[in-house]
Amino acid sequence: MKRIYSLCISLMPLMICSGMVYSIFSLYLFDLGISRTRIGLIYTAGSLSGSVCSPLFGRISDRVGRKPIIILSFAIFCRVELIAASSRKLL
Repeated sequence: MKRIYSLCISLMPLMICSGMVYSIFSLYLFDLGISRTRIGLIYTAGSLSGSVCSPLFGRISDRVGRKPIIILSFAIFCRVELIAASSRKLL
């Protein structure tokens, strides 16, 4: 039970951060002049990639263990968030 609480506590900053980013990211993109259709496609691409990757990473985690997959997921998330934070510079 202690591990479940530890996992929930460690995921809390991730969920708060992603919730804040997803809430304002579309407004930010709209201010940059991106059409609503393209913004919708960006969110759709994110949802589709999650739908495809979740079962794949689930199978991999059954083989190699959940801890390496969680660490890899954190690393990927941090990378994506850094790219999103610097997106103004990229455009």
